[in-house]
Formats: sequence, C-alpha cells, structure tokens
Amino acid sequence: MIATSAPGMDTAGNLVVTIGTAPASSTAAGTPGTIIFASSGIYVCTAENTWSAYTPAVIWP
Repeated sequence: MIATSAPGMDTAGNLVVTIGTAPASSTAAGTPGTIIFASSGIYVCTAENTWSAYTPAVIWP
C-alpha cells in the first residue's frame, strides 16, 4: 500500500474542507491546501499565507 499525504488531506487521504469564516485578506494566515466554504464564497490557500477567492463579487489572484 502506498501512503498518500498532502496539505488539506487527513491521514486517510480524504480532502479536508472547512465551513466557516472567510480569510480577512488575500495575505491572511493560512496553510497551503486549506479550503474554506464561507457565506461569501470559496477560499483556497495556495501557498503559506496566500489565498485565492472564488466569489461572485471578488476574485483575488
């Protein structure tokens, strides 16, 4: 069996998604691989303290 681990995954290899509050900015504290579903959109941490936002009103790079 090959073990798989990556940011945003649990020890069983399942994707971990958080339902909660959006990051305050595109440079808010965050761990790569973190995904947050908030009432304002979907936020993905792509690198240490770097967020991309997928929302109807805002698109951060």
